[in-house]
Amino acid sequence: MKHKLSVSLTLALILAMLVTTLALADNVENNVVSLPASITLQAGIASSYVDVQFWIQPTSNDGDPQCNFDTSAEQLTFTINTPSGVLATPSSLTFNKCKEGGNNNAQTVRFAASALATPGNISFTTTFNNSGGSFNYNNAVFYVNVVPGDATPPVISYALTGTMGDNSWYTTDVFVDWTVTDPESAYTIDSGCVATTIDYDTAGITLGCAATSTGGTNSQSVTIKRDATPPSISGSAAPAPNGAGWNNTDVTVSFSCSDGMSGVASCGPNQTLSSEGAGQSATGTAADNAGNSASTTVGGINIDKTAPTVNASVSPVANANGWNNTNVTVTFSSSDGLSGIASCDAPIVLNSEGASQSASGSCTDLAGNSASATASGINIDKTPPTFGACPAGGPFLLNSGLQPVGPISVDASISGLNAGASTLSGSVDTSSIGLKTITFTAVDNADNSSTKSCSYSVIYNWTGFFRPVDNLPIWNKVKAGSAIPVKFSLSGNQGLAIFAAGYPKSQVIACDATAPVDGIEETVTAGGSSLSYDALVDQYVYVWKTEKSWTGCRQLVVRLIDGMEYRANFNFTK
Repeated sequence: MKHKLSVSLTLALILAMLVTTLALADNVENNVVSLPASITLQAGIASSYVDVQFWIQPTSNDGDPQCNFDTSAEQLTFTINTPSGVLATPSSLTFNKCKEGGNNNAQTVRFAASALATPGNISFTTTFNNSGGSFNYNNAVFYVNVVPGDATPPVISYALTGTMGDNSWYTTDVFVDWTVTDPESAYTIDSGCVATTIDYDTAGITLGCAATSTGGTNSQSVTIKRDATPPSISGSAAPAPNGAGWNNTDVTVSFSCSDGMSGVASCGPNQTLSSEGAGQSATGTAADNAGNSASTTVGGINIDKTAPTVNASVSPVANANGWNNTNVTVTFSSSDGLSGIASCDAPIVLNSEGASQSASGSCTDLAGNSASATASGINIDKTPPTFGACPAGGPFLLNSGLQPVGPISVDASISGLNAGASTLSGSVDTSSIGLKTITFTAVDNADNSSTKSCSYSVIYNWTGFFRPVDNLPIWNKVKAGSAIPVKFSLSGNQGLAIFAAGYPKSQVIACDATAPVDGIEETVTAGGSSLSYDALVDQYVYVWKTEKSWTGCRQLVVRLIDGMEYRANFNFTK
């Protein structure tokens, strides 16, 4: 318990009661009210201390108090000499002012006793040192009553006897027994502390115990929750069985639980029985929050959910390409290992043409289970392929000595191919330039077939003009009268008789100021036009000797003997 003298006390005690010969000396006073001056401290208790105020009381002269401090340099200092174990903080005080009206000009000393202080009434002295002024003082005796410390209130504990369940719930009777101890001082029971048996279910009853000693008051409480009653549980199965007591789907067993005290913690779990078999069951458990539990079983569950096995057979079978060119009959058959087969669908005849056809049929067993089978991927094509016209735009364009550059596939020009077609033909002749004929045979995947003949042309493999001549739309700028090397390739040496009669030739055209322009980087010296072939680079070089009189724009036209024309634009300058 804390022992502290309030600093608000205003009663004074004259430490030095012996008056010297100075009739009008000021008094040294404090606010301890006992005589001789005495305070009580508990040894070793940090909270047990006493704060004592000291001040100078001016002496009255004919009713007019006069302070004997004449100047600020005058001081009264007194030192508190404490015995071992008793602490005074601070241990020395210095005054240069008296009490003035409501202001004491007081200073405070805190007294405390350490654990080493000897219990009993201990005295100590106060020594005064005066540097001016007149005061009533002598070395006075000051007493401290040191008592043993009791810093703690009584210790209260309890013992609980019973079976603890879950979540702090008891599932049996609970016996509560209290114990109160205080080794430092005597104690008294304030309330409660009576041994009690809780023999009924409760959501929470609180018992308490309170006691007081010199060290203070302590209290303790305990809340008891008791639930010794198991929860209730019931179960049901859904869907209900048919008239024969069987289900042909999964059966879900659901459980319902309740608890009137601690509440349901878990219920079930609900179970779905998916395995086939007779006499099946499911058990559920209810648990309350106290840990009590109860179980129930739902039995007599019969499940047969296996559909019969159904097969679909196709006649006749398809050819190696998966196609038929006649009607197809699909027949259904079935087997069942449980209740047996009740019925199957009649055979289905497919007589229409088309790819990826199918036919489905079902069978039902005596338990009401049914299954279907599908014969799919049935392809029927009874009509031979029909050719349309040869590709629009004339004959096929082939490169001499090379593969076709245009579409040569027969499929692109055949209609009525339910089963698709393969294209067969003779060898494509690209040994010479000219108009030729190729005969195609279309055979569909159902083994239907037809033929078609188409013409095609063989032309040179022209790849464009090479530098220094730029291809359209670029305009080639060059000085009139220059000999320009016009370079191109026909994928190999085709001989020098490649130009049509009268070609190459040029013709005047209108200039296009918006077209891109590039200058001719290379010219040669020549007296006239000529054609040559450079085997090292696989290029033809036509030296085009232009006229000095040409001005403005002209177009060079190159026509080959295969009938194809190629052009380049030029802008001539002086």
